[in-house]
Amino acid sequence: LIYLPSFSAVSSAVPIMLAFGIWIVYVARVSTLRKTKANMTRRANMHADHWQAFLLLTYLVLPTMSMLQFRGLSCGTLDGYPDGVKSAMRYRYLRAQPSIDCESTEHEAFIPLNWLLIVIYQCTPLVYLAKLYEVRDRLISEESHIVSTSARSSGTATVRRLRTKKVSKSDPKLRPIKFLTQAYTPESYYFDVPDLYRRVAYIAIIPLFELRADRAIFGCVLSVFALLAHTNVKPYAKKWTNTLAEAADYQIFFTFFVALLIDQGLVKSDDGAYGIGLFALNLGAVLVLVVVALVQARRWRATNKELQEHMKGHKASFDPAKGEKPPKGIDDFVPLRSMPDVAAKAVELADIGLRVEEAYFDACTHEKNYEVMAMNLYGSLKQVPKKGKNSVLDDLGKQTKRAMRKGHKALAALEENLGPTQQLVKAAIDERSKAKNVIKECDGAVLATHEAFYG
Repeated sequence: LIYLPSFSAVSSAVPIMLAFGIWIVYVARVSTLRKTKANMTRRANMHADHWQAFLLLTYLVLPTMSMLQFRGLSCGTLDGYPDGVKSAMRYRYLRAQPSIDCESTEHEAFIPLNWLLIVIYQCTPLVYLAKLYEVRDRLISEESHIVSTSARSSGTATVRRLRTKKVSKSDPKLRPIKFLTQAYTPESYYFDVPDLYRRVAYIAIIPLFELRADRAIFGCVLSVFALLAHTNVKPYAKKWTNTLAEAADYQIFFTFFVALLIDQGLVKSDDGAYGIGLFALNLGAVLVLVVVALVQARRWRATNKELQEHMKGHKASFDPAKGEKPPKGIDDFVPLRSMPDVAAKAVELADIGLRVEEAYFDACTHEKNYEVMAMNLYGSLKQVPKKGKNSVLDDLGKQTKRAMRKGHKALAALEENLGPTQQLVKAAIDERSKAKNVIKECDGAVLATHEAFYG
């Protein structure tokens, strides 16, 4: 029989060792690169790769490890009158392994280590939150779109989008947290962190309650709060996902509520109807998920089939015997983003765009630092006597010059990257113009086919 506390400690130590291994490998890889401008992008990509591996590792192991660690704290009490003993004896045992005495020296020595592991693991979602807060300025993009307000007028509307939905592989700051945000709306990009704690509470904290009624009440309250959050916030980007989350909250609530009724004796526990009903409720939720997935897959297949039939119809309208052949745009259609030349330019453009954005942020940072410094010095000038103001003004002038030099360097880096950016944009526009010419040929062929068919 495996000794549960030792198994919990060893199991918790393995992911920690893997996390340390990820960063040791990162340090070893970075140490082989020289500190040159050419290697800055490679360093940033390495950093992003290892951050992504670290976040994924902790995200996958956190629920299971939390359940295992909290089991080491869940003890039950057994009271009784052993043979030959007139007074009652009290025995506290570990629920996950009743042979372990919770008041034994071995178990009490294990408790501090277990609490240390719990604190370490429960702080990992705060690391996710810190990473999300760090990139919040570049995580959400605002786009202006023209919308019709009436039959003769129109206006503009600002649409907020998460950049991680279509994040570029060349953006090392957004790539590691893509899996944390891509399912949510821009306003709820952080929602996976509290939702992760909610899942940990269900599987790890609720079993700590000794009385079954307390577990059922806490489960009902937690499911009600989750239902209110999903109903009012609507955190998910897709409507179906929000609906399924609300249905899951109802399912969890009724499961705990029926368990509470059974524990209080309001419902007979030997009545199999309630068990069958709960089983049907849980099975129904799974079936709803399967049906939704099948409906979405069927819609995608129908749309794809319709497009293929349209393309076949256009190709069949040309007679090879008469020397007719479909334009290149129809015969060998390749999306603009998939063209090798355009794809290469897009990647290069994204790299330069990233450097331009970083230079812009550096310039803004220097400007903010200068404003803060000026305000602090202005406040200190009021407290300096007239005789000492000249020295303070000299220091202010020196610090201003240093700040201006840093700002000029940032602006120079920005201007240096703008030239290649403009050239790549122009090259991408040229490729787009070529694609438009192919589309015009397609439109002409379709129009000719239409006129030939209808005479």
